[in-house]
Amino acid sequence: MTRMKSCSPWLALLGLAFFTVQIGCSSGVKVDHSNCTGPVERTEARVAIEGMMCEIACVAKVKKELLELGGVAEVRIEFDIHQKVDTAYISFDSERVGAADMVGKVEAIGNGLYKVHNVNVVHFAPSAE
Repeated sequence: MTRMKSCSPWLALLGLAFFTVQIGCSSGVKVDHSNCTGPVERTEARVAIEGMMCEIACVAKVKKELLELGGVAEVRIEFDIHQKVDTAYISFDSERVGAADMVGKVEAIGNGLYKVHNVNVVHFAPSAE
């Protein structure tokens, strides 16, 4: 039996979890997967996106497109006009949608207007104890 480390979502999303696997999407985007214990089973992703220029149109469009993917439950985007890369936090059902789907959806907006740099996926599961 493998024990999973209990960790906060933000530490886990930064890749400080006990178990990490690195894979890439077909577009060459680096995807890190981590497993942690949590109070409920859920999967979250932190996606680094370049190209968003405003909160009204760009952020709203990226959020809308991601929410249209079957299995995406929630999207929150931290946007700062002074940063080149912004961050989307996505809660999703990993049985219905994956990192490659989310990357493809974002990078298809505006014929490549946005570029995904990396994705950190964390799956939280209740402790087996």
